[in-house]
Amino acid sequence: MIIYRAMCEEEYLNTIKYNKPDFSLKRFKWFSPSLEFIISRVKDGSFNNSRFCRDRYKYLMAFEINGYDFLKDKKEIQIDRRNNIKIDFIREEVI
Repeated sequence: MIIYRAMCEEEYLNTIKYNKPDFSLKRFKWFSPSLEFIISRVKDGSFNNSRFCRDRYKYLMAFEINGYDFLKDKKEIQIDRRNNIKIDFIREEVI
C-alpha cells in the first residue's frame, strides 16, 4: 500500500538520509493513502499554522507500507514508531 506525507525541510532531509520516515522528534506520525487529501488538507496553507510559513510543508513523500490494507478507506493513518512497522521510502512526489 502506498501512503503519503507532506514534510518540512528538516524532516525531509532526515528521511532522505536514512531512507525511512523520520521519527526523531515525535513518537507518532500521520500519513494518508490519499494524495488528494494531503494536497487539500496539509498543503492548503491552514494546516498546523502553515499560513504563517507557506513553504513549511513543501516536500511530499511517498512510502510503501505492508499490513495496513484494511485501512484504505481512511483518510489518515497514525503510525507509532514503537510498532516496528516496515515503511520503505519510494519517491518524492512533485505537485
